[in-house]
Amino acid sequence: MPSQPPPLPAKKRRTLITVWIVAIVASTILYAPYLIFKPFKFPSGSMYPTLIPHDCVYANMLAYAGQNPERGDIVVFKTDDLPLGKLKGSHWYVKRVVGLPGERVRIDAPNLFVNGQRVKEPAFFARMTAGKDGYGGYVTAPTPDGMATLTNSQQVVTIPADRYFVLGDNSRNSFDSRYWGCVPRRNIHGKAVAIYWPPDRIQSLRGK
Repeated sequence: MPSQPPPLPAKKRRTLITVWIVAIVASTILYAPYLIFKPFKFPSGSMYPTLIPHDCVYANMLAYAGQNPERGDIVVFKTDDLPLGKLKGSHWYVKRVVGLPGERVRIDAPNLFVNGQRVKEPAFFARMTAGKDGYGGYVTAPTPDGMATLTNSQQVVTIPADRYFVLGDNSRNSFDSRYWGCVPRRNIHGKAVAIYWPPDRIQSLRGK
């Protein structure tokens, strides 16, 4: 029978284990950001001027691991099970959370109302409804076709449990919850946190 190789000396064995541990830790540090922050490129202008067509965005895919989305968050979600009409398949969308589970949402242009109160916080909503910094305020859905909701200032949507009402910042040109309803919590995968390309657009989305 072939002879067995002699066991490594204890000191050399400890050194080898240490090298492996350092390699694993170093790999984790180097690659963890790529697992947490996922890049996206969104072609539409539905979030203008917060995002303009072809902005490249990083989304924190662990942002909601231990908490739920909040009003004002710019979320990245899949369109699975949403009634998108002729748009088939599963797609990534980015929109802003405006209504939380159990709340009642209404639009009386340019204002957004939740539970009968005009939304002013976070600060983005004050800029949005005042038409500042390029924002144009909220508008009702232009046509009552199909499943469209909030087609007039009197209509109210009550958000079901575990779902979120999302709107585009470019309210006049956004395919959002006014047309296909509320987004299930399970569909929301991350929070958009920064624009990383093109160079002249690099910025944090915190407070946007």
